[in-house]
Amino acid sequence: MPGNFEQTYTSTGSKYARHWPMIEALRDGHGAPQSLQVSPTNRCNLRCVFCSVDNRDLNLEWKLDDLIQAIQIFRDLGVKTVEFSGGGDPTVYPHLPEIVEFCRVAGLQLGMITNGLKLKDVPRRTLEAFTWIRVSMVTLDYYETLEL
Repeated sequence: MPGNFEQTYTSTGSKYARHWPMIEALRDGHGAPQSLQVSPTNRCNLRCVFCSVDNRDLNLEWKLDDLIQAIQIFRDLGVKTVEFSGGGDPTVYPHLPEIVEFCRVAGLQLGMITNGLKLKDVPRRTLEAFTWIRVSMVTLDYYETLEL
């Protein structure tokens, strides 16, 4: 791959050099959040044996209006990106298209961590709003029992 892939797409200390205004703001005591990680739902379409949140309340889920309000508050504080991940899989959140559209219109960059099984059910416009989508390779553990 042309360029320095590791320095562009991984979490290395050299990335801080590209964000010097944020570092200076922190030094001056005026730091602000840059990215927000959101778990829109605790529901998941898998039961992974190693799941770190296996004992979660599966009924716990953001109401759309409350989630919009929370994201707006963080955007007003300076957040530039939202990552959907969580105690469940974000693709099973029933309001994913609406919250993604809200974030897109608000000018936020989007990322998502998913097991990937429901991506085929997510509207194309919703998927195209994401800057990146990380699919967990753990899903391959289920290759004999699920349609991947």
